[in-house]
Amino acid sequence: MTLEELEEKHFPVFERMCIDLNSTTSGLWWDFERLASCYEKISLSDRKSLKNEFQSDRGNPSNVLMTHIKTKYPDHSVRGLVRNLQRIGRDDIAQRLNRTLSENHHPRKGTNTGGEL
Repeated sequence: MTLEELEEKHFPVFERMCIDLNSTTSGLWWDFERLASCYEKISLSDRKSLKNEFQSDRGNPSNVLMTHIKTKYPDHSVRGLVRNLQRIGRDDIAQRLNRTLSENHHPRKGTNTGGEL
């Protein structure tokens, strides 16, 4: 499953992830900044501009980060995102995404989700 598919098919999970990443869990860096630093195609100026999103009407830097990731890494898998979330110490979000992947891979009886994870 790609990041784009996660947003399309499991929007509540995607939205919760973005909300959770708009926090600081260790030190001076925001979680979205630490996650952005895991992606070399996201420039330092892009990472710095994410904080400016708090000043906008919607104020969701993590959502903007996800847009950057989807644009610069169009086939980025949720599994790759999970690995990066674990790298920055956000195992809570990683576990939630793993549950979503598992549910998608092993659909409940009577459901057919199809597709590759």
